[in-house]
Amino acid sequence: ELYFALFRPMETVRWLGNVKRYRFDPNAGDGGAIVDQLGYEAIDPNTGSFKPGARSFWSDELDGDNVAKGGMANEFTLPRTIYTYTGASAPNNVTLASHPLNESAVGTLEPLMGLGGDIVQATNVLQWARGVDLQDEDLDDSILDARPSMGDILHSRPQVVIYGGTAASPDATLFATSNEGYFHAVDTDDGSELFAFMPKELLPNLDDLYDNSEGGKDIYGLDGPMTLWTVNNSGTAGTTTDIVSSEGDFVHAYFGMRRGGKNYYSLDLTNRNSPILKWMIAGGVSGDFSEMGQTWSRMAKSKVRMDTTTTDVLIFAGGFDGDPSREEEYNETARDGDDSGRAIYIVNATTGALIWSGGTDDATSPETDDFTTKYADMDYAIPSDVRVVDINGDGLADILFVGDIGGQLWRFDIHNGASTAADLVTGGVIADFGGDDANNRRFFYPPSVALTQYGGDLFLALAVGSGWRVHPLDKVIDDRFYMLRQTAVYEAPKDADGNITYTKLNHDNLYDATDNVIGQGTDTAKAAAITSLWDSKQGWYLNLEKDGEKSIADAVILNNQIVFTSYEPDPPAGSTCTAGLGLGYTYFVSLFDATPTMRFYSADNADLVKEDRISTLDRPGIPASPVVYFPPGGDVKILIGPEILPSPISNPTTRTSWVAETE
Repeated sequence: ELYFALFRPMETVRWLGNVKRYRFDPNAGDGGAIVDQLGYEAIDPNTGSFKPGARSFWSDELDGDNVAKGGMANEFTLPRTIYTYTGASAPNNVTLASHPLNESAVGTLEPLMGLGGDIVQATNVLQWARGVDLQDEDLDDSILDARPSMGDILHSRPQVVIYGGTAASPDATLFATSNEGYFHAVDTDDGSELFAFMPKELLPNLDDLYDNSEGGKDIYGLDGPMTLWTVNNSGTAGTTTDIVSSEGDFVHAYFGMRRGGKNYYSLDLTNRNSPILKWMIAGGVSGDFSEMGQTWSRMAKSKVRMDTTTTDVLIFAGGFDGDPSREEEYNETARDGDDSGRAIYIVNATTGALIWSGGTDDATSPETDDFTTKYADMDYAIPSDVRVVDINGDGLADILFVGDIGGQLWRFDIHNGASTAADLVTGGVIADFGGDDANNRRFFYPPSVALTQYGGDLFLALAVGSGWRVHPLDKVIDDRFYMLRQTAVYEAPKDADGNITYTKLNHDNLYDATDNVIGQGTDTAKAAAITSLWDSKQGWYLNLEKDGEKSIADAVILNNQIVFTSYEPDPPAGSTCTAGLGLGYTYFVSLFDATPTMRFYSADNADLVKEDRISTLDRPGIPASPVVYFPPGGDVKILIGPEILPSPISNPTTRTSWVAETE
């Protein structure tokens, strides 16, 4: 099953959104295709978008490429079950049933909505917010039926939890957040909503969303990433056993606000009919999280050990600064420091309590003295997710990798078993690829990490691209894609005297692979070229050469190959791309030397050339991150949004060793 989060830009404050379900059929098309509920291929090969005649699951009509038709948005019925939280203090396992979001609680909700005591307006807004079609959006001459619309899902990604059933017929629930401000729970069988939750911090947005004046999008709600922590103690492979709270099973969700604010929230979703608000982290206010900016960073679930106590934790970065004055500097070429977001946090996953934080040593930061560890180089906000590595497979986080918007890459080593929080983490900058003018590169996404080896040398490969995510139309910055080698694998990097030391690499330490396709020809020549590269450099980089081209999505490392996407703001002359949307590209390159691993340009039997690295996507606009799909009994597929690309792997499963167990 494939779930697509959709949005449509409008000329009004409120943008349209939806979630639609399709299916991947390995027997359809040429080696598999995305199909609709009638079994027909759903994607137009000329555009990379849904065919106008496609009919998504849950839909009673042909909805195709129309965002507003079909999908979850058209399955809303009245009454809808919608909650908020109106408590004055931080929540602590609050059952949301006592905090309804509807006009019955207008006396409590109106002051939180900021309407100056206008109860009549507050009542209308709350009726609309709970799903009554007061503005007759479906044009059926009724203002008492269900409103068939939902907010745009711009940057967040829906996720699915299997609660029970069988492998052939699972009992599944989809969770999604939108800029209307809701966290939705949806039955995947029919698309019906089980409940929705809106944080009270977003209640002031409702009046503007209801009025929906012209002027473009300037309202964000729950636009941040989501993390799910699911424990099913009785589930077994090949079958599905119900999640039962009395057996210690649970489902916890964690989500941020991105542009919508500086908070993180935790919901207990073990009982889908009675959700619980477990806790909230309020960023940007006094206390442990005052340095925190807009919550762009996805909370990574892991574990750490202090002394002999192992704790389930969440690891995330400080977020995006979001200073309006900096946003107006569209062609900003000076690498100035930020005022917030300069931090890394580790918190208790059950309570939200801080365990460790690393942040700026800037004396102007209100939280500087409260950081567990301070770093002189932490001058720039970190909106990226943090890549967490468990290198020895014991379930504990060992290494963290992340980049900042100053063009720096960081490594943090976790010393599990440390007796104090101050001794738990060491870290530092391992590369600086930023600077001023055209070199003002930014990292908004974490490096992908793979453990691999070449010529007997074991190393961690880091793959990451730079790009100004906030201003994708920028053409000033010369962005690049990087692969770095980290030879310190099982412990923190050390100098000759055994002291933990983080060496800061720059472009001189890397091989410029842009115009070179090294080692073409015989395997012997290729091996010699890579060996020479390995002896002298700590990795490679590619210049993204198209006008304004940037990498603003996660990369994937697969079978010693890197798959990543890029975006060119304007279509080149002669392109059939829709004006203004730009073009998306996908690269397939060798992890070791950036040589192409697919043939997109050169003729059969000819030597590969550098143009073979790149494929132009059919669908215009900013491309999504690659998603790797392993269909049963079929070849690996690479999905970029709804497009399916040829895979660099035909048969990925090979036996590398066996073990005979004896009593």
